[in-house]
Amino acid sequence: MFLRRPALFLCFLLLSLTVSPAWAQAPQFLRLGQARRAALGSVLLVRGVVANGPELGGVRYLLDQTAGLAAYSNVPAFVALQPGDSVELQGTLRNYNGLLELTTITRARRLAQHRPLPLHEVAFEDLASVYDEAFESRLVRITGVPFLTTMAGVTARTLTASTSYLLGGQHGAVLRVQATAGGVQGLVGAPAPSGEFSVMGLMGQYAPGGGRGFYQLLPRSYADLEVGFGKPVVVGVPVALETSPQTVKLQFTTLNPGDTRIDFGRTGELESVVTNAALTTTHVITLTGLRPGTTYHVRASSTNEAGNSLSPVVLIATDSRRRSAASAGEPTDPAQAPKD
Repeated sequence: MFLRRPALFLCFLLLSLTVSPAWAQAPQFLRLGQARRAALGSVLLVRGVVANGPELGGVRYLLDQTAGLAAYSNVPAFVALQPGDSVELQGTLRNYNGLLELTTITRARRLAQHRPLPLHEVAFEDLASVYDEAFESRLVRITGVPFLTTMAGVTARTLTASTSYLLGGQHGAVLRVQATAGGVQGLVGAPAPSGEFSVMGLMGQYAPGGGRGFYQLLPRSYADLEVGFGKPVVVGVPVALETSPQTVKLQFTTLNPGDTRIDFGRTGELESVVTNAALTTTHVITLTGLRPGTTYHVRASSTNEAGNSLSPVVLIATDSRRRSAASAGEPTDPAQAPKD
């Protein structure tokens, strides 16, 4: 029995020598800051928290406390990743038009969900500090932006797909609206912020040919444009969509989601109120139990976690018959109606 132990030990030693090279070739986990310093073409294994979904196309930006790193793949497990997912990725480090990116993904594994996203915040006066290689692919927030202009310096009115803008009209402070950032809460077709606002996004880089190009901030949705410091910000005044002798259907809009409230009354005291707690930017609500042919004082308001916003008081009257916005052009006086 004692003579067998050396033989067993020799077998174990030979087995160890056989599998050791495979272990040595397996990539080691790297922090994202380390991964960014690796040689192009290296196969890397990294972990991070996903900062975006399909609103920025096929790219997912990974974050940790040291850095950010872009990744791209059409593998289903990768495409399904959502903001807040903690993931493990293995791929090859490439330079794609100036953006350092992990591609040819061979491993995409979700480790956890709903993880916080590391965020770096600066004031508008210091924005040049984040338009830099050290902040590429990181999530940044810029506060106190005075206005948004086109690349030609004209005040922006409506956000357009595949279009670049300038924060405060400042050269180099590019904000890019991606074509994929559409939808109900998307950026495409949304009104540009008017007045001071804050903006959050991923810092990308675009340089055709792979050299050093220009950095561009990529907001993910309209919620990343914090107009009015995130408050709802009522736009204009409430308007009547439909009226009847005893009801008025009202609509108003806000720049940011908030609840819905209408204060109203036959006097400026606004003694009645109707509310809806659902958060939205398009507010529709109906006043009931009104008197026929009566003028009411109406004020819209909306509240969210950031604060409250009010509209001016307007006058809206009930009618003797039901009307809608589609029939608003019909004559109300029979004498004005066309004759057969």
